[in-house]
Amino acid sequence: MNKIMKISKWTITIIKILSVSIPLIVLFPWVFIDTVLIQGLLKGGYIMQPVLINEGVGVIELWKIQWTLLNKSMAVASDIISMLPIYISLFILKSIFTSYTNGNIFTTDNAMRYKKLGSLFFVYGLIFLPLSETVKILALTIENEPGKKILAIGFGTPSIEALFCGLIVFLVSLVMQEASKINDENSYTV
Repeated sequence: MNKIMKISKWTITIIKILSVSIPLIVLFPWVFIDTVLIQGLLKGGYIMQPVLINEGVGVIELWKIQWTLLNKSMAVASDIISMLPIYISLFILKSIFTSYTNGNIFTTDNAMRYKKLGSLFFVYGLIFLPLSETVKILALTIENEPGKKILAIGFGTPSIEALFCGLIVFLVSLVMQEASKINDENSYTV
């Protein structure tokens, strides 16, 4: 039990660091995308891989785009859309690990938190990922001349991965519910 409590405290610290750093990591490249540093990182393929569009356009290299306030704003919005469920899940995980540090492991509250995490994975895979990619593709082509703008909606491997992870976490929530029932029954046994 002490090991779980100790690891949970470290995990809470990591979650706190991530909750501050994720918004910075998401926003920084888009805000400074016009700078020589970011352009060099884009050309080298170190950050933000090219966007593949299956509409005969092929690959859109981010460093070749003429960036305006409109397409930068839309690109930031697409990343915020994709990171929102992940960011929310950090707070749910923090509450789970806080419960663990207090010695409350097999509780109905934790089972419900796991169920929320599983639901977030499903929503992320079904709604947020496809919506984010749609907004990103539109952001990259919004400044094109009429008839060359692209609005593509897709459902790919990352969405399937999120759904699979959601299924696993949802199953863990069911196991946690049963474990909490057993834990409650054992607490009443003398």
